[in-house]
Amino acid sequence: MTKNSVTRGTKFFALLLIIGGFAGIVAGLWGDIQTIQRTGFHPSASLSFTAVFILLFGWSTWVGVALWEGKPQGYKWAKVLFAAQIPVFTVPGLAFSGFRTGLGFYVFVSREPPNLGFNFQLLSAIHFLISGDVDNVLFGVNLLAIIALTYLHSVTMQEQKRGDKFGLI
Repeated sequence: MTKNSVTRGTKFFALLLIIGGFAGIVAGLWGDIQTIQRTGFHPSASLSFTAVFILLFGWSTWVGVALWEGKPQGYKWAKVLFAAQIPVFTVPGLAFSGFRTGLGFYVFVSREPPNLGFNFQLLSAIHFLISGDVDNVLFGVNLLAIIALTYLHSVTMQEQKRGDKFGLI
């Protein structure tokens, strides 16, 4: 796909990945700096986890740039990143609010009030909690991630019909 043929919708989703990824990098670095200032510089699980998340957000930024430029790998990996942002769930002992880059519009059902809800967020985060204190059951989806994934899939399918090699992912 040439640079001029990249649609506005594709650029919008690329921008979400770029800005969200950059914000995640900044937040991760800030968290690492705070941890180092508090505990001193020595290897820890906290620093290791944050470093992995910084790499993940860096990858999101790189994928966003590739998507903006219309590169096939940008489409492929953007679909993977948006698919990873769809689920939100909580079961006793585990809460997973997802991996988010930028913007999300969530719809969820829960065992505890509010039983049905929605949430709009502008942030970059990775959130999960493994704890005996978690006792709710909640399932939800990020509607914006579903829209992005569907849109990018349809764009790649159209290009595939024209003969470009975008792949099915």
